[in-house]
Amino acid sequence: MLRRINRALLRRLDRVAAVVDRWQAARDAQQEQRRARELFHGLLLGGLRDHGIDPATVPAMRRFDEAEPPVEPPVRFRPPNARDRFFAKIAELARRCRRNPPPLERATRMELFAMYCFDESLIAQAESG
Repeated sequence: MLRRINRALLRRLDRVAAVVDRWQAARDAQQEQRRARELFHGLLLGGLRDHGIDPATVPAMRRFDEAEPPVEPPVRFRPPNARDRFFAKIAELARRCRRNPPPLERATRMELFAMYCFDESLIAQAESG
């Protein structure tokens, strides 16, 4: 009888541990998203300043002053070549924005990143060496 109680108690403890693990994973994902957002914001600030643009004059940068958006559930499946596809899309966006720069009043954060922070030559060097 004592063994049955111990097994039942262990099963309950395992369920509680699984719940706590999910809480920890959600908190870790939220912290990772916050760090990524801060890094992205810092990159944009640096890129704009390097090009002589005051970040306070760019409307897209005001969105970083707003509260952080709620955390979405983590992606469970990452498609193959996700990183390469991302770099290809950003490179195409950078080329398009350099050919026809959008006005700073209407530029999105990704357009700002593509124009002022993204460097295709650094990506090529990292992949080759």
